[in-house]
Amino acid sequence: MGWEGDGVTCTDVNECMTANGGCDPNAACFNNDGGRNCGCNTGFVGDGTTCRRVWTSRGSAAIKLTNIISGQTNDASVTAVDDLIYFAPEIGGDGDISNHFMRTFDTQSMTFNPSSLAVPPAMMSDFCACGYGQVFVGDSTGNVIYMFGGDSFRYNVVGNTWSAVSGYATVMRGEAAGAFEGNSGTVYMIGGRGPLDTTLRYNVAGAGMFLTTGTPTLPFAIEDARAWAPLGNNVVYVAGGRAGDNSRQHFLSHATGTNVWTQLPNTPIQDTLVGMGDWQGKIWIASRTQMAFFDLATNQWRAPISVPGGFVAAVAVGTRTFGLFQGGDTLEVMELTAIE
Repeated sequence: MGWEGDGVTCTDVNECMTANGGCDPNAACFNNDGGRNCGCNTGFVGDGTTCRRVWTSRGSAAIKLTNIISGQTNDASVTAVDDLIYFAPEIGGDGDISNHFMRTFDTQSMTFNPSSLAVPPAMMSDFCACGYGQVFVGDSTGNVIYMFGGDSFRYNVVGNTWSAVSGYATVMRGEAAGAFEGNSGTVYMIGGRGPLDTTLRYNVAGAGMFLTTGTPTLPFAIEDARAWAPLGNNVVYVAGGRAGDNSRQHFLSHATGTNVWTQLPNTPIQDTLVGMGDWQGKIWIASRTQMAFFDLATNQWRAPISVPGGFVAAVAVGTRTFGLFQGGDTLEVMELTAIE
């Protein structure tokens, strides 16, 4: 290996000519003087000798979640309840329910629900591209999704119905970051319109009402951010968005039961975020082109990784993370399976 010859004249042996040089089948072998280097192919991570797939396809269907209206690149509302991913496009206006739909993907059977589910009533839907984005989060019971934006609704999984949540008209919270904190049974609406430096909470487990006292004030105004509350941690995180100091990289934490937000190291992503969650002891954030991971053990961000084209959104389902990818008229669901 390395070199061959009679000692007077030696030539380099191309190790890559046999069995890919001992590199992983999903790696490229690069011959060099006296040896070889292995490098994992795009879409894989590892040392080249062993490579692991970053994203693994779990299913696809003829669904157009984005770009339904010609010339419009719309966002999507995505959340998870138990093993189901619920998703809906944000398109058109409030009354344009002919283009509105909500579907599910089952992460156990790896199948799409063949039928569309109910959507909120006409003129009261936040599944619209009307600049008044909504909080869209499932609670820990597995029975309800809450949507707070221009209007306030709960989606009842059993029965496939939407019902209004009373008391919202006086505390409307569009463009807010939303998270469900399971230990306290509370939906957090962070920043957003009304006013941008405050946190509104809806207590699901207790009185079933909006809490306007004892809400933690943010250190700055923020809107269009993303939020996440890891199960069992009693902590809510918020990242990105448009802050009052023009930064899109802020990262904050809030211990439930306190009135304090703590500033953490800035995120390495400057783009608009399309998802936030946790995976293997790390908080992740996602834009349309990158994902970054905050290691809770070291209190540091890892360098961002790229995501495949057509990335629409990411969502945490229990201890797993899934991405939704649009390729033409086909929607594909992939699972994050490795980052290193």
